[in-house]
Amino acid sequence: MAERLEESVLTKIRGDVLVIDRNRYHLVRNEATRPAASKLRKAEFADWLEKHDPAVTEWGSEWRTTCTPAVLKKRADENRPRPRYLVQDLAVRFGVSILIFPVSHPELNPIEMIWGTVTMALKRANLAFSLAPLRGLAEAEFEKTAAEMWVRYEDHTIMVETYYRGVDEVCSDIESTFNGDRDDNEVEGSALGAASDTEHDAMSD
Repeated sequence: MAERLEESVLTKIRGDVLVIDRNRYHLVRNEATRPAASKLRKAEFADWLEKHDPAVTEWGSEWRTTCTPAVLKKRADENRPRPRYLVQDLAVRFGVSILIFPVSHPELNPIEMIWGTVTMALKRANLAFSLAPLRGLAEAEFEKTAAEMWVRYEDHTIMVETYYRGVDEVCSDIESTFNGDRDDNEVEGSALGAASDTEHDAMSD
């Protein structure tokens, strides 16, 4: 995978951006940012902490023997390094930035939209339902995916993301209301907590 990226992709997009999804082979961690596994032995937790948490020496010179495995694991969990992937390290050599799309959100991923377009085209073109011509048909369809198509899908993604951000703001406002952070009567357009005239009349009857 690394050789293919280096020889066929990164050399062609120097100084640009590479968009990737979350396939397992894209997200191979740099060993220096790998978190401590939960099944490590006490000595292994201690070795990991010495590499990733310089402040562990505050426990004194005997911490490796006096601390329990549970304490070491808790400290390791609190110091999980921010993940960095081998593809990012490789891209730095070519001045390329890596953009990783979110999980389970194809509507926020232009790559998924491209695949969807190609897949639908293959369904229409492969009338014999044969695997033999599929590779050639796929290559032909990918050749048609010009930059204009990517820009269109990218604009759609930005529009959807903007919509989601707006929804998040509304949800936060509603949550703060129900959590008592704001007076119900202060919520614009809301009659929460205030009975209508009709309700007052009904209660007085």
